[in-house]
Amino acid sequence: MAQVVDKNDSTYARSIPEGRANCCSIMLFSWLNPLLRKGSLQPLMQSDIPSYPQEDDAYECYQRFEKLYQNAITPEKLQEIKKKPDGKRPFGQILSATVKFVGFRFVYATMLYLIFTFFSFSPPILLNLLIASLEGTAPRTNVEMWLITFGMLVLPVIGTIFFSQHSAIMGRAGVQVRNAVSTKIYRKSLEMSSKAKSESSTGKIVNIMSNDAEQPTRFFAFANFIWRMRQFTAQ
Repeated sequence: MAQVVDKNDSTYARSIPEGRANCCSIMLFSWLNPLLRKGSLQPLMQSDIPSYPQEDDAYECYQRFEKLYQNAITPEKLQEIKKKPDGKRPFGQILSATVKFVGFRFVYATMLYLIFTFFSFSPPILLNLLIASLEGTAPRTNVEMWLITFGMLVLPVIGTIFFSQHSAIMGRAGVQVRNAVSTKIYRKSLEMSSKAKSESSTGKIVNIMSNDAEQPTRFFAFANFIWRMRQFTAQ
């Protein structure tokens, strides 16, 4: 699926700035600065929006997902499923394909979220150390007190950077899964038999493509909030 590029588009829009960004630019999202700067001066046009990476393309996501989906079940098992009256494939097939499709990104994002969790608890701990030092119950040198103060200011900022990266990775993973699933549902609807079409209304198919396919995006956005729910309630 090729992207439509206008010849009047700016150099920034015709390029993929994220692909050219260095490590610091990716961590701080500074590769978006030209777009944000232009948007603060004038309304943005479609020609101002930069191209997206090829890996985010809907058809590209579908091809990768479909390959994993077909490899997630053995040919013998597939023949057994086709012999059944309903012919429904097991949920484990799409679950296995989704896990392999996302891959190590989920683990990497979870590690970033763990680091953010650690940094989010550090300011109260450092504040207690600073108060204890000021009260005289735990005397500290001036250098130590300055380091504690510096940590209270810097660690939350660093934690926010890690959290932003976690959100970006999980958000992209969710969008790619949604693109792949939506494309697969659409292509499957084109191949449905007359009997299957009579049993499924157009509204039902559209609802599956628009609402049900959106659930992976919501899951990846809040997946790591589940195990940290206890810490949220304890704070």
